[in-house]
Amino acid sequence: MTVIAALKARGLVWVAGDAAFMQGWDLSIRPDEKVFYCKQFLIGVAGSPRANNLLKWSFDPPQPQTNNLTEYMNTSFLNGVRKCFTDGGFTEKDNDVESYSSEMLVAILGRLYEIDSGYQVIEVPEYASIGTGSDVALGALYATEGMGPMRRLQIALESAEKFNGAVRGPFQILRSRK
Repeated sequence: MTVIAALKARGLVWVAGDAAFMQGWDLSIRPDEKVFYCKQFLIGVAGSPRANNLLKWSFDPPQPQTNNLTEYMNTSFLNGVRKCFTDGGFTEKDNDVESYSSEMLVAILGRLYEIDSGYQVIEVPEYASIGTGSDVALGALYATEGMGPMRRLQIALESAEKFNGAVRGPFQILRSRK
């Protein structure tokens, strides 16, 4: 239903997203952005618009209780996301396993994390992509190494739009804050 791509360069993280929304076989262009700032975080969401709306309008990231950023992302931050989704009626349970129907890329302090639908947190070393157009976007990011970050992301999203029926512009590219 979408493509969100991100890459690290020059001590910052750039995150880009498309505007497509699919419901069944119906495609529409969303007026609200899938990539947004949430306090000190830059977040891109693929999947249900409900996850996007909850994170954008209801999520209040907890203050770090540790200097270890990966530990924080796997504990306090993730518990805050789970609480936001639970309070918003957005979590599902199957055989006592909690999940949600989206995934996200989260940038903070020059670092990039991918959080999947089962709340798995993975730090991304260079670049990542999520959503239905992610494979094409990843290939484009690989093929454009050496170019500037804005151009690489533009090419990645344009490639995903060309080869995936659920990806559409206009595209949005944001840069993490210093």
